[in-house]
Amino acid sequence: MWRFIVRLFAVIGVLSVLLAVGLGVGVYLLVSGPAAEPPPDRALLEIDLRQPLADERTPTPLERILQPAPATLREAVTAIELARDDDRIVGLVLVFGGDTMDLATTQELGDAITRFRTSGRPAFAFADSFGELSAANNAYTLASGVDEIWLRPDGMLGLTGVRLATPFAGEAMEDLGIVAELDRRGEYKSFPEIFTRRGPTPANRQMLHSLASDLHQQMVARIAAGRGLSTSEVARLVDGGPYVAEEAQTDGLVDQLGPRQAFDEHVAERTDPTGESLSVSRYLRAATTDQPEPAADVALIYATGTIVQGEGGSRPLAPDGLMGADTIAQAIDDAIADDDLAAIVLRINSGGGSAIASAIIGEAVARAREQGKPLIVSMGTAAASGGYWIASHAREIVAEPATLTGSIGVFGGKLVVSDLSE
Repeated sequence: MWRFIVRLFAVIGVLSVLLAVGLGVGVYLLVSGPAAEPPPDRALLEIDLRQPLADERTPTPLERILQPAPATLREAVTAIELARDDDRIVGLVLVFGGDTMDLATTQELGDAITRFRTSGRPAFAFADSFGELSAANNAYTLASGVDEIWLRPDGMLGLTGVRLATPFAGEAMEDLGIVAELDRRGEYKSFPEIFTRRGPTPANRQMLHSLASDLHQQMVARIAAGRGLSTSEVARLVDGGPYVAEEAQTDGLVDQLGPRQAFDEHVAERTDPTGESLSVSRYLRAATTDQPEPAADVALIYATGTIVQGEGGSRPLAPDGLMGADTIAQAIDDAIADDDLAAIVLRINSGGGSAIASAIIGEAVARAREQGKPLIVSMGTAAASGGYWIASHAREIVAEPATLTGSIGVFGGKLVVSDLSE
């Protein structure tokens, strides 16, 4: 028995050593990175949009080893911009599934695709299905800006229009014996209504209707421009969706029906590539090695997630991350003090959070302005409430038409649970 235990621990020790060596090699490969090989003389750039394009990516070394992370929005846009002036890239391929992005992201990426097409090289889109019994409005809106859209014959086009929904738990709170004692500043600051009402106030309903109408108009206008249709015709088609593949082709929403193999063969015939398609990460590794030195260095600081005091970062219960006031303010101050940096770009993607934390970050933004360091805010999906408060101190603000911003609301209170506890 004792000999068995000794052998067991010996085996465990060997496995532990092998695991440690494997992780060490993996980390080394991650840090050193694969050798950057130049693209073939004629290659396609392919962007897989079946996974979300996050604003920033902060995986652990182990996560990077076990599963390659999808491209970020900035990486995708950068790859398209480089490809536009790269004669080795003969075309652009976008692969779609369901909705993995919001309309603001669609607009930012779509503008880069439009600029690529000015080079005279084609862009193609393929989807097994634009949503499968689900909406894919934003995915199709982006696809509408390419030269050709392909869809599987058994696929669907989930062009369904804009829908906004808000839960109301007032009745459930009453049944549970919970009283929400909340107050707010302004009738359009509707978040506390979730806990106090059974339906929207007139102001809340007006706000939701206005927002949905605006997003709908932006979506229709972009699809119309991309497909060469009138806005009235696109609005009619949106009202009639969703569509099966044959209907989508008949109505001029897609160009060809066929499986991925037929699509690849068609793209190859039109572009005559000599090498395989390049992913965003592979192309960037190769393309950035022969780029000229930039005229100036710029700090890029990501301010994403719910705004909180102290340190930021990812948390198990905060999938979008936390924007820590101390973390962001220190990064801004470091960039101000660095004379080698010509400017600062602060990328904000946040629906708000702590007022104190927002004020701390806003003060750091103001310090950049006072000390003559240009600080430009780039807004992503949202820069609302505290996110807009921070941005208001910047020298300049850039946003997409569909960016949700402004809407600074103040509310607070408590949940009284005395009846529930009894």
